[in-house]
Amino acid sequence: SHFNMINQIQSSNSIFDAVIIGAGWAGLGAAHSLKQNGIDNVLVVEARDYVGGRSITSHHFGPDNPVDLGASWIHGAHRNPIQELVKR
Repeated sequence: SHFNMINQIQSSNSIFDAVIIGAGWAGLGAAHSLKQNGIDNVLVVEARDYVGGRSITSHHFGPDNPVDLGASWIHGAHRNPIQELVKR
């Protein structure tokens, strides 16, 4: 559970080089950028029970009618910038 994870972090007396609030596209991108630049001791904190922020597939209209929400509508000038992240 999330509560147990929080207790483990608090009881470990860990010191992080960076703490990122939110595991949406911006937070995940920031964590990725830090890792690419040699900073591995990073904590990403997310309040929801999934990563991706507003990017989620909704099944509000039933299991046979999925609707993509959030970042599915982000497009670059020449191509969709999300496509490269998805390949990883």
